[in-house]
Amino acid sequence: MTNRLVRPVLRSPHLGALVVATGLLFLVTAALHVSRAWPTGDEPHYLVISETLLKYHSLDVVKTYHNRDYLSFYNGTLNLSHTVTNDAGLRVPVHGIGGPILWLPLFAVAGRMGAVLFMVGVSLLVIVDIFRFLQERGISKTSAVAVAGLFAAATPFFAFAHLIFIDLLGAWAVIYVFRKILKEGELRNREILSASVLLGIQPWVHVKFVVVAALLLLFLLARIVADNRVMHVHAIAKAVLAHWKQVCWAVLPAAVLALGYEAFTHAIWHSFDPLLAYGQGDRTFPLTASPVRGFAGTFLDQEYGIFITAPILVLAIPGFVLAVRDRVRPLNLYFSVLAICYLSLFVARSDWEGGFTPPGRFILVLLPMFAYYIGYLLDRRSRPLAWPAFWAFGVVGTAYNLISLLSPSHGFSSGEGQNQTIVYIQELLLHRPLTQYLPSTVKEIDYTKLLVWVTIVAVVCALSLLKPPTPKQNLALPGVSLEDS
Repeated sequence: MTNRLVRPVLRSPHLGALVVATGLLFLVTAALHVSRAWPTGDEPHYLVISETLLKYHSLDVVKTYHNRDYLSFYNGTLNLSHTVTNDAGLRVPVHGIGGPILWLPLFAVAGRMGAVLFMVGVSLLVIVDIFRFLQERGISKTSAVAVAGLFAAATPFFAFAHLIFIDLLGAWAVIYVFRKILKEGELRNREILSASVLLGIQPWVHVKFVVVAALLLLFLLARIVADNRVMHVHAIAKAVLAHWKQVCWAVLPAAVLALGYEAFTHAIWHSFDPLLAYGQGDRTFPLTASPVRGFAGTFLDQEYGIFITAPILVLAIPGFVLAVRDRVRPLNLYFSVLAICYLSLFVARSDWEGGFTPPGRFILVLLPMFAYYIGYLLDRRSRPLAWPAFWAFGVVGTAYNLISLLSPSHGFSSGEGQNQTIVYIQELLLHRPLTQYLPSTVKEIDYTKLLVWVTIVAVVCALSLLKPPTPKQNLALPGVSLEDS
C-alpha cells in the first residue's frame, strides 16, 4: 500500500516537488494557525463529538458540554446551540459524526492538532489528485503543477487545510471519483472499491453530500457499464450482466454504508429522514429562498464570493467555454449535472454562505473540477493573455490568504457586509477604503455594483480568450521571386 502511494511521487519530479512544497505550506500554516487562534464556528462542536466518543464512548455530547471537557481545545464557554432534541427527549449533535470518527485516532493522540493534521492530509490528497487528474486528461506537466500549486496557495483550499471543516472530504471524493470515472483503459476492482467506499461515507460526513455521492455513483456505473457512452435502454441490462462483478464492487460497499447511515438515523430519530437533525427550522432546507442572492454571493460577495477572494477561479469560465467548444465529453456533461444539482441545494437558502466561515465553504466540493478548466485554458497556446492573468490572479489570491491567516478575523466572515481581511489590509497598508467598491449580497444587494463586477468578470474572460491577430501571408506567383516584383 505504501509503495503504491510513494511510487508515483518518486517517478515524477513535478509531483514530488508539488508534494514537498504543498506539504510544507500546509504544515507551517497549520502550526501557525493553531498557535495563534482557537477553533471557531462549527470547529469546536465537531471536536466535542470526538471528545465525547473518546471519553464517554457515546454520542451524549451534553456530558461534554456540561462538564466542559472541551477546555483542552477551546478557551471559552460552549452552549447547546449545535444540538437538537430528538423525540425521546435526548439532545443530539446536529453535525454528522463521519468526520469526528475519521480523525478520532489522531485526535486521541494529539487533540485538536491531530484533527488539524488529518485535514492537512486530506487537503494534500486533493491537491495531488488535482495534479494527477489534469495529467491524465492530457494537460501538460507544466500547466498541471502550476494549477495544482496555486490551488494550494491561492484558493479556499489554503484556508480549509488548517481548519476542521468537513467540506474537504466532499472535495476529495469528487476529484478522486472523477479520476476513476474518466480513466483511460481498464478500471481495476480495487479502484472501484475505494471509490465506492469513499462515496458511502459521504452521508456520514454530511447529509448534503448525499446528492453528490448518488450522482458520482451513477457516473461510475455509466463508466463501468457503458464506458461513458450513450447506450440504448434495451442494451443496458445486457451490459450490466456482462459487467456484474464490477457493478457489485461499485454498488455494494456504498449501499452497505448508506443503509448503515439510514439505520443510525432511524435509531436516533425513529425516522429515515436525515433532515430531522436540523430541527424544525427551514433555514437549512433547499428551495426556501430566492436563489439570486445565494448564487451571486457565492461568486461575487466580498465576504464569501470565490471570485473576489480567489480571482484565479475566474479563469475556469473561459476554460469551460473552450472545453464546450471542443466537445470535451463526458467530463462537461458530468460536471454540469453535478454543479447544477449541488448548487441548487444551497444557493436557494437563507444561509447560502455557510455561517461563520472563510469564503467558499459550500462550493469547495466543486472547486477541484475548476482546476481542470483552468489547466485546459492554459494549455491553449493561442491564448497569450491566459498565463499572465493566471500568475497575476494567483499572486493576489496567495497574498489574500496569507494576510487572512495573520488578520484578527483569521479569514472568517460573519455576514457584516464587509470583508474583514480587506478591512485589515486597507487599515494596515493602504489607509483608504476598498470595501465600498466591492459587491455585498449578505444584506441588501446593490445591483448596480453587482452588475459592474459581472461586467469586469466578463471582460477578464473575454480577454483570456483573445487570440493574437494572424499575420497575413504574402502570396507570390509561381516562379516569380519577391525581389523581382
